[in-house]
Amino acid sequence: MARDQKDSKQPESGEFRFEVDSGLLLQLGEELVSKPWVALAELVKNAYDADATYAIVIFKNVMRPGGEITIIDEGSGIPFDRLQETWMRIATTDKRLHPVSPRYNRPRAGAKGIGRFAARRLAKKLELESVVETGRDKPRQKTTVHFDWDAFKPGMDVQAVPVTYERTEVGPEVATGLTLKLTEVRDAWTKDSMRELQRHVLYVVNPLFGPVAVHPEGQKADPGFSVQFDAPEFPEVTGGLDEEFLKTALAVLDGKVDSDGVATYHVRFRRSVDEDKPVEFTWAPDKNRYPKAARSSFAAHYFPYVSEYYEGTSFGLVEAKELGREHGGMSIRLDRFRIPPYGDKNDDWLRLDEDVARRLSSTPEKDLALLADGLGLVRPMLSLPGNMQLFGQVQLSRELHPQFQISADREGLVENDAFEELRQFVRRGVDWLTVQYARWSADRRALRRVQRRVKKQSPTQLLETTKISLLALGEKVGIEKTREALHLIDAASEAMTEQEQERIGELQMLRVLASTGTMISVIDHQLLAVLTGLRAKTNRLGRLVSRLPAQHRPELEKELANLGKWIDDARQLADLLGMMAGKTARTRRLPHNVREVVRDFLSAFESYAKEYGIVLQNGVPSELVSPPMYRCELGAILLNLLTNALKAVLESSKREVYVTGQMLRNNMVLRVSDSGKGADPSKWEDYFRPFVSESEPNVELGTGTGMGLKIIRDLVELYGGEARFVEPEGTWNTSVEVRIPYET
Repeated sequence: MARDQKDSKQPESGEFRFEVDSGLLLQLGEELVSKPWVALAELVKNAYDADATYAIVIFKNVMRPGGEITIIDEGSGIPFDRLQETWMRIATTDKRLHPVSPRYNRPRAGAKGIGRFAARRLAKKLELESVVETGRDKPRQKTTVHFDWDAFKPGMDVQAVPVTYERTEVGPEVATGLTLKLTEVRDAWTKDSMRELQRHVLYVVNPLFGPVAVHPEGQKADPGFSVQFDAPEFPEVTGGLDEEFLKTALAVLDGKVDSDGVATYHVRFRRSVDEDKPVEFTWAPDKNRYPKAARSSFAAHYFPYVSEYYEGTSFGLVEAKELGREHGGMSIRLDRFRIPPYGDKNDDWLRLDEDVARRLSSTPEKDLALLADGLGLVRPMLSLPGNMQLFGQVQLSRELHPQFQISADREGLVENDAFEELRQFVRRGVDWLTVQYARWSADRRALRRVQRRVKKQSPTQLLETTKISLLALGEKVGIEKTREALHLIDAASEAMTEQEQERIGELQMLRVLASTGTMISVIDHQLLAVLTGLRAKTNRLGRLVSRLPAQHRPELEKELANLGKWIDDARQLADLLGMMAGKTARTRRLPHNVREVVRDFLSAFESYAKEYGIVLQNGVPSELVSPPMYRCELGAILLNLLTNALKAVLESSKREVYVTGQMLRNNMVLRVSDSGKGADPSKWEDYFRPFVSESEPNVELGTGTGMGLKIIRDLVELYGGEARFVEPEGTWNTSVEVRIPYET
């Protein structure tokens, strides 16, 4: 009744106002930028949008949470009033109203209003420092803003949390731009997450994008944008991002014309036909001369879009294609300026796309045709690259090449005789590259056919075939060399026989283990029954304690509590047996919450770990789900990884085991790291062979058969995955990683 009376005093009509809960920052941050590398890429894109020519990203102590990341650019900065109107206003329309940057007319790359949420997602605290011009002959203004994101707690109005700032005047020696200092970083960064960051950032960085000499609308020349990583903990990704991408090219073609007009071409393939070693070719035809293009040069990175060429590289096939569509082509630079439209998306000044479209099959010039015929190539020009497969540039100089003039309409060079010679010189090099690639790929296909035939024969059959072939060539090879080769073949045959005996021993061990599994199933069933009975008796004894004299009760209650703890520990182990050998663990392949499975295993080893002072850490994110698989298979992988790690740390004063996991490139990735003495890198592959083990016998964890890592690799490879030792990060001494794809 009192509430009704209070409500009756409110006015009959009026206005409501929306209020924003601070929890919105958390929700938006997690939903819009769920991955740390996506969040950091958004902040780099903001530097591009601010007309910066570079961004430097500095990582400090980020291999564990609590580190520091700093992003520095020398763009236009954010004026104080825009900080209030854009950064401090949620859901601003600024980027929709201003879709291009003011100085270089760049299309905005950053997502609308994501920057502040990205900063919150990455770290607990942010210091934003902006330096801007205030007018000619006036001091520059620096604004520093401090954000403590954890102060925005759910249940509080977002307007009620103060954000402090300071404003000062600085001299012209202080560069304009934005510095974002993120401290108390929330996530640990790994090599894989750094690679993902590279992939996301590369979309706004043209690897060969130089200053444009003339803009068709008279806009100020865009000097380009580059990103530099300073990450001492990850030396493999430190440096320029453009260099990292260009390393994945299959081949690099160079061409130059000397002062006499003679052209020389050189191509370097990243890998040879049969191994991952570079191979090089040079061609210096003296029949064709280019006197009007003398002392010009070019370089081109060649990207054939074949999936196998990108295995083991930082950037996959899909990313390379996307970058090729956006940035591929052969540009022309006059001194350090790029001349449009050469190298733009729709430019085809070398007529490459035209010839690809009409399926040019024969070489256009006689000497190249003779070269192709001599190599036994049929229709090699079908491999001609389009513009999107080349990242290259032609170098000219105003001083050395006055004959090249920019056209009156400011669209490219005047197409005179010198320009035509330049076109022929560059196109001739690309045609020669095409012939060399056709030879390289034909040899590679032939090697693959031989390898497929070899796989169909047993090793001893192959040796017999080799002996027959060798005897047939006896007269040509010579009696002495033939005998020597036959002895080597016989020695190889004996070695293979020994390996076959080892394999038989491995199968026998697997049969024993399979029988042991059956026995464990029986023990598991009986053990659960015994534990149920013990628990019932313990409960009954507990009820009888009250009948005892008061002076005897505490001691008995203590013993009953210990007994209950032992029963709980035994039940955990019984549950573990059930997960490994129970019927439901091996009848259906299902996705499993990986963190929960890891938790169950770590709980099973909890008493052991406590006894020996071992710290067990579960760093698997709660949202990680395995591909569909048998629970016992996932259990077998974890069991063997954990027991190996637990044995390893016993010899160390620092005893820690850390399990991490993530979804990466459509793979479930599990990693178990320990602080033991470390595994010898030269023996990493040997440890995956059966019966190879250096662990000391352990009464509680088993003496070790040398089969653990072999079992892990066999299980993982059934799903198209891989198991391997990896370089341990931070203070860890050994790390074993398992990758299983979500789709095979």
